[in-house]
Amino acid sequence: QREVLTLHFLEEFSVKEIGEIIGVPDGTVKSRLFYAKKALREILQQEGLGHE
Repeated sequence: QREVLTLHFLEEFSVKEIGEIIGVPDGTVKSRLFYAKKALREILQQEGLGHE
């Protein structure tokens, strides 16, 4: 999950580019981004840093 988040938000690669880099379909990249953002959101909320 960290890899996909890093490539998307820090390196600014598109979903298609990330798929090519890590060798998975676009749909898999989208799914991994969704779950990674969800996990990050939960961590931030536990630390009191997220939106409520």
